[in-house]
Amino acid sequence: MQPLSFNHLYFEKIWGGRELVSFRDDLPTGSIGESWDIASHPNGTSTVLDGPFQGKSLSKLYGEKRADIFGVSMTHGRFPLLLKLINTTQALSVQVHPRDDYALVNENDLGKAEAWYVMKASPEAYLIVGTGEIDQKGFQQALDENRVEEILHRVPVKEGDVFYIQAGLLHAIGPGLIIYEIQQNSDTTYRFYDYGRPRELHVEKAMEVIDFQLEGNRVEGVGQKIPGGRKTQLVQCPYFLLEKYQVETRIEENSDPNRFFLFTVVKGTGTLSWTKGRKILKKGDSLLIPAALGSYSLEGGFELLKSYVPDPVAAES
Repeated sequence: MQPLSFNHLYFEKIWGGRELVSFRDDLPTGSIGESWDIASHPNGTSTVLDGPFQGKSLSKLYGEKRADIFGVSMTHGRFPLLLKLINTTQALSVQVHPRDDYALVNENDLGKAEAWYVMKASPEAYLIVGTGEIDQKGFQQALDENRVEEILHRVPVKEGDVFYIQAGLLHAIGPGLIIYEIQQNSDTTYRFYDYGRPRELHVEKAMEVIDFQLEGNRVEGVGQKIPGGRKTQLVQCPYFLLEKYQVETRIEENSDPNRFFLFTVVKGTGTLSWTKGRKILKKGDSLLIPAALGSYSLEGGFELLKSYVPDPVAAES
């Protein structure tokens, strides 16, 4: 058993850019807005790059090797998470994701909760998270009067900022950003406002699922010193946990027989070692730690994000 690396699934977007070439050498031509780095979804499925499972899709592995790779407690109907990188040169549409109950009835799919980590930000970069202090009636009035942009909660951001985007929270990513995103394995999105661009909107459904009580605040996290570095708890929700590791010398861990771990390097270069091998990791690399891997270590001077499912039953489809 060894950690699994996957191919990158790139998607061209009208708001995308070329910034991922700063740490990627496989970027196709065009305005690339998204890289799905670990995914098992009808719109894109990752393939293992090397090792004994080379060439196998993540969806097939999930069906054939669930206990050894993904954990003995992993009873989800499908792989529970989707990990992507986002690069923007224009503002994305203002959108909202439904909760599971609404999505299952109306879309035959899951809802979506997600978390963002800012990997790179221009000086003017911002995110839209929520609607500020306004109720549904006031929001509808602003919509009728074409004043939507005035009431959106716009937050300046910088590298290292973290936001938890709950289902029901109106949100958007501004231009000049590279964002790490971990989310429920769903692509259900209602586009509410698109700055006059001629794309389909889903205003009626969006208005049904927006929760005006939600606030999109920056996550501060709870950090602690651990042998070899520092670990910060960033997000804990029913669908995933997100942690940040700052490796100073060497951090040693064990895999968990109940679940897999996903790691993404957000800064620097280092080494992942396990009983039968080692891998050099650099910024932008993501991999999956199998449940049956055993002991492993992270060594060097680099920073990683670790995501995993806290309670396998919680995200079951």
